[in-house]
Amino acid sequence: MKELPVEILDFILKYLFPDTKAIKSCSLVCREWSQLVQRHLFNSLVVGEDEDHDVDRCRRLLELVNESQNLARHFHHVRLLVSFDSPDWLELGRDILPELLSRLPEVRSLKLRSGSVQSAYSQLPDGFRLSLRHMLSSPSFEKLDLWGWVFVSSAKNLVELLQCCQDSLASLGLSLISYDDKSDNSEPPYVKLHKLKEIRFLGAGSFPYYRIFETPNVNTVFWPLHRSNEGHCRSTLVLQGFPDLVPHWKFHMHDGCEGVDIRMCKALQASSFAYIHHLCLAIDCYTSSNFAVHAIAYLRQLLPVAQLDSITIECLVNCDGPHGPDSWDHQHWGLLCDSLIPVFQACAAEYITLIFQVERCEEAGDSIGPHDPSDLENPSPRQPGDTNPQPVEAPVGPEEESDDNWDEDSLQYIYNENVETDTQSVKKQIAETRRMMRSRFDAAGLGEVVQMHTRFLLHDVEW
Repeated sequence: MKELPVEILDFILKYLFPDTKAIKSCSLVCREWSQLVQRHLFNSLVVGEDEDHDVDRCRRLLELVNESQNLARHFHHVRLLVSFDSPDWLELGRDILPELLSRLPEVRSLKLRSGSVQSAYSQLPDGFRLSLRHMLSSPSFEKLDLWGWVFVSSAKNLVELLQCCQDSLASLGLSLISYDDKSDNSEPPYVKLHKLKEIRFLGAGSFPYYRIFETPNVNTVFWPLHRSNEGHCRSTLVLQGFPDLVPHWKFHMHDGCEGVDIRMCKALQASSFAYIHHLCLAIDCYTSSNFAVHAIAYLRQLLPVAQLDSITIECLVNCDGPHGPDSWDHQHWGLLCDSLIPVFQACAAEYITLIFQVERCEEAGDSIGPHDPSDLENPSPRQPGDTNPQPVEAPVGPEEESDDNWDEDSLQYIYNENVETDTQSVKKQIAETRRMMRSRFDAAGLGEVVQMHTRFLLHDVEW
């Protein structure tokens, strides 16, 4: 066992983290194993999911971090839910979190969410905002997600945040963000994010409608579809180098997309997609297929489909419906298939990937920390690796996965005995759906072009 490479041990431990007994035993084997366990156990800091214990846990964690700088270096991902109406937030935001965050030197990602949409970022305590800027100044910082904030004074606070990580930021998410109207004619502050490769928007109001930052090297964009009841975008998006040269675009289709209207989007028009070559559609396959059919027709008007080199369709199936697995019936899958066939026939892609992604959220009681970090007897019951969930994927490439080629060992990592029935039900349903869609694609002459795969995903509860 001593001759086993550290990388192999590290890989094994990642898959043991849902098993609390196993990880407890591993932490007691030897000093080397204990250090590897700590590397994963302290990989993420989450505050806001367990308000009853946040203060005590963060206070204890601060004590440990002050005692060991090596421990502090393990923290790579931070998620903070700010609830101004919480009785504990004043103590957390003013006293504990500013000091704790300033002690974490190698954070790579931050997700900062307001507990209520349209909270003013300027309401955050000065010390807390200072600690955020200090954390983002780390050369290792790469990913920033902001959700539900209002930025005033020409978004000065947003620019200050981005200036801290302008030399390292690779991914930026702006969800339900709004900005004040600029009341004067002065040039607002802005920052050039020359290393930014990916930008994600959620909600039409999240688009900056005056010059806040430049993104000359962005190559991937996640863009929301506009609904007619949202009204027009406020103006054309003012970002140098965007969106004129972006080759990768991803759109998320959900049941709010049935009223999409190309005329509502003033930020993007058909000319914005002149350089698109790779398209990804993520489709919520939960309620009705009408919205997906409508949204696909909308995109056919908007995009130069003929020049696409690759298309990826992610069909998202919910395994946590109120009455078990929640997915479309045979008729809805057929409507989706029929709406995709004209798109596939019109593009130049050599092969197209269709992924059935079965998602399961963790139980609320299983959410990550901030647990008591000193108690390895009761470590976090989830894999605290990345802020993005890690899927168990089917093989990638032109080799299509057969209906019977399921990795049962991988399924056991995600599903326990309480949901074995759900697993088998979803497995059967997806297999039947794939056979039906394969038949239709073959009839349309797309048999060698469309490749289908299935993957399961243990998904964090988003807040």
